[in-house]
Amino acid sequence: RGDTFVLCPFLYKIDQRHVVLEGFRGKVFVDENKNGLFDKGEKLLQDVSVSDGLNVVSTDSDGTFRLPGHTRAHFLFITTPSGYKTDNAY
Repeated sequence: RGDTFVLCPFLYKIDQRHVVLEGFRGKVFVDENKNGLFDKGEKLLQDVSVSDGLNVVSTDSDGTFRLPGHTRAHFLFITTPSGYKTDNAY
């Protein structure tokens, strides 16, 4: 069916002059044209597990997720849904 892809910018906040990791948010979608970006018309995937190694959440009906994050988080990963494959590391 195509590649699944996670778009996950880091969320930061300023707390008493310190930058603190607040979490991660993004979308899981089928990257039909394999450009590494979410484009209008690409399918968003619901109920996909996304984890930072400590916390696990599922994507909403619009393919979005939000993880609280933690100081030792080095990467995010998804559980690839049945019928899909991942070809690239983004």
